[in-house]
Amino acid sequence: MKKYFLFFGLILLFVNCKNDKKETQKETTHTAVEFQEISVDSTEIIDCTDQSCPEIEVDYLVFEGEDDFAQTVNAENEKYLINLLHINEDKPKSNTAKKAIEGFVAEYFEVKESFPESNFSYELKVNQAVENEKGKNIVLKTDFYIFTGGAHGYGGTHFMNFDRETGKLLTHEDLIADIPAFTDFVEEAFRRQYEIPAEADINSKGFLFEDGKFVLPENIAVKENDVILIYNPYEAASYSEGPLRFLFPKKSVEKWFNY
Repeated sequence: MKKYFLFFGLILLFVNCKNDKKETQKETTHTAVEFQEISVDSTEIIDCTDQSCPEIEVDYLVFEGEDDFAQTVNAENEKYLINLLHINEDKPKSNTAKKAIEGFVAEYFEVKESFPESNFSYELKVNQAVENEKGKNIVLKTDFYIFTGGAHGYGGTHFMNFDRETGKLLTHEDLIADIPAFTDFVEEAFRRQYEIPAEADINSKGFLFEDGKFVLPENIAVKENDVILIYNPYEAASYSEGPLRFLFPKKSVEKWFNY
């Protein structure tokens, strides 16, 4: 128990958060978007100087300001990061993103101590960026990869759309005024892309839509000039297929959107 307290103490002391303030001025009536980039690198953890440690490269954003926008976006983003890094379901979730990263490292050392002869590694890569800054919504993009052993890790892209005024995290129902019509439009594009006849089952070429029913992906980014859809691995296809990505000019789909 004492060595774990010492371990966490060293992490808290030596994980260096680099605060690179980035300011974006926009030609709108909205206030500027200001945020800090928080970086955590495993090489900055002193415990890794003389022993193997998990490879960690994490860059996440914290929006500045006391307004509702900044506070709401930060709360939603931190909740997302905590859930992303919560790999041991038998343990309680951390209450901050930083503690979630520390928990990932601690989990590695616990497993390593339990299986000292095993040759395994942990890897964590997270990178966040503001994908869209103009208009009625802001898009926060997260690229991630997590490996905790096995044949391969899991990675993907996650979009969060926030209302520009309130910071509210927008659901598909908030973003899209006519979901059935847009879904039909995307399905037609999907079938053209993968040469699936209109009368054929959507899974006839190996896709994984539940009950053979086409659905929109979890991740949709509504930008100023285009709309991006990404099906992450296992969402609609096997891991080997990688992500499935679709991009539509905003003008071609805006009649179905609220943002």
